[in-house]
Amino acid sequence: MLRCCGVMGSFDLCIRTENHKEAIGMAKRLGFSGIGLIVPYSINYMREIGDLKDSIKKIKPGIDVAFGVEINPARSGKMKDVRRVAKTVRKDVELVVVRGGDVNADRTALETPEVDIITHHKDMRINQVLARLSAKNNVSVGFLFSDLLLSYKRTRISLFSDMIRDARILKKYKSPFILSSGSLSEWDLRSPSDLLAFGRMLGYQDNHLRKSMSDWILKENRKRLGKKWVMPGVEIE
Repeated sequence: MLRCCGVMGSFDLCIRTENHKEAIGMAKRLGFSGIGLIVPYSINYMREIGDLKDSIKKIKPGIDVAFGVEINPARSGKMKDVRRVAKTVRKDVELVVVRGGDVNADRTALETPEVDIITHHKDMRINQVLARLSAKNNVSVGFLFSDLLLSYKRTRISLFSDMIRDARILKKYKSPFILSSGSLSEWDLRSPSDLLAFGRMLGYQDNHLRKSMSDWILKENRKRLGKKWVMPGVEIE
């Protein structure tokens, strides 16, 4: 794990750009205390993340940098692969993300405690069953600002309406969520105040929004990766 200096504050945990150095610099200028760099899952994910860590160490980023893997169910079409891959990568990375959008894969991801975040998608339909699974297994639904930024006219209006509807259901069942830029380039990044405004438009209160933009997911997962961790809530003294 790479730990960087910085005060506690806002985190953007789902940055998917390949321009890592530029994204770190932009996030720092925007006022983030930390970010999550997410790479697509492949059989070489550990080598890719290792190279990424070595590269970032050299630039002394000055903010907390976490690393994660995104599982894309559309690549295999097999729902069992979501669960299998999540359990495989869980022991290696700080963030396990599933790309949402397939109805069956969405449910599988929300049933899998090893998953940290499932990204909201225009084809996602949160209902009470999925919201309860999210709460039970502590899998956060990730609302990505880039989805709105990169959509147009009616598509944007429809997507935003879907986000508001799904956020309302998640709130009812006290399901976890995160806000992220979901950036594909450093220019897609948005400031913490922009993400806060985005969350307010979804209908969330500030106390919930502060948690959604914090490092609460990282804290538990970094314990998991430590030698003293046994299971949630149990550690060796």
